[in-house]
Amino acid sequence: MAFPTMNSYENGSQIAGSLVEELRDRFLEDVAKNPELYYEQDIDRIKTNNWSLQRFLGHNKSNVDKSLESLVKAMKWRKSFGVLDLKDSDFPREGYMSAGIIIYGKDLNGAQLMIMRAKVARKIKSWVPTAQRFVVNYIEKLDATNTGKGNLYFVYQFNILIKV
Repeated sequence: MAFPTMNSYENGSQIAGSLVEELRDRFLEDVAKNPELYYEQDIDRIKTNNWSLQRFLGHNKSNVDKSLESLVKAMKWRKSFGVLDLKDSDFPREGYMSAGIIIYGKDLNGAQLMIMRAKVARKIKSWVPTAQRFVVNYIEKLDATNTGKGNLYFVYQFNILIKV
């Protein structure tokens, strides 16, 4: 059975450039007030990469106020969670050997799909923070390779497609 393909770039390509610039300017104003709350790499990406802003505008139906709120919250969370500080070597090899997450296939834009096999997961309370960091690390790596190609899509073991 083949996994579905889709054109996930459509929404981002229809957003007006003026909205992107307005969101960028307003975000950078917020950053100027408290730059220590953000990663410098994230700020640089916002300055130079329209896709990083289009995804927030697309998700919030081109509402700049809601997009700014989402963007600020996401960028602050990334810094507080330590997203850019995560490395593959931070996680036990059992996480990789379980094949709970598989990178497989591409959508119509060439963006890779992430398959999460929930069946192999066991909820062990003491491992939950590590498991969360493990998944975030995978998502971050995929997002970096998919920049501009569309949203991330997760295909669960039961072929249910979920857009994030």
